[in-house]
Amino acid sequence: LIGGDFDAGGGGPAPNYLVNTLNSDVSFPTDADAYVNDKVRAGLFTAGGFLVGGEFCGTQWTPRQRLAHIIPTVAPYYFMLDPAWTPTADAKVLAIETYGTNVIIGGWFLNINGTPKQYLSAVDDTGALIYSNMDCDDIVTVMKKYNDLLFVGGNFSSVEGNSLTRLAK
Repeated sequence: LIGGDFDAGGGGPAPNYLVNTLNSDVSFPTDADAYVNDKVRAGLFTAGGFLVGGEFCGTQWTPRQRLAHIIPTVAPYYFMLDPAWTPTADAKVLAIETYGTNVIIGGWFLNINGTPKQYLSAVDDTGALIYSNMDCDDIVTVMKKYNDLLFVGGNFSSVEGNSLTRLAK
């Protein structure tokens, strides 16, 4: 899978932002539901599929507010949206990482699943919000897990009420 901000590929138009590269002809079928309708800004392979975040509001048929879980399926598309994982963000998702069975989300949003959560939040493996004080005071642009530590970077100066400028763990 390839995600990003492009409108062509494989020698032809690619009107979607998530492309299945397992098609041997690198075609861009318009009837697959694993293609999002705007930019993918973050992606992470997991044992159960591929988590994506970005600026999209859905696929051709299925609403998805800036977060989606793409799961393996069979040919001809090899991937599809996970119908059970439906968390929502009210603005751009720029970073995504797993921590145990939870998914940590960073970005430009102020609400996750309709609940105020500024710039940094977490959902469980069902997409339900995990209530914590993970808020930041400004945008989270990148995340990376190393061993059991989660590193977060962005434009913030405070995380969880602690004074931390642009980098936190």
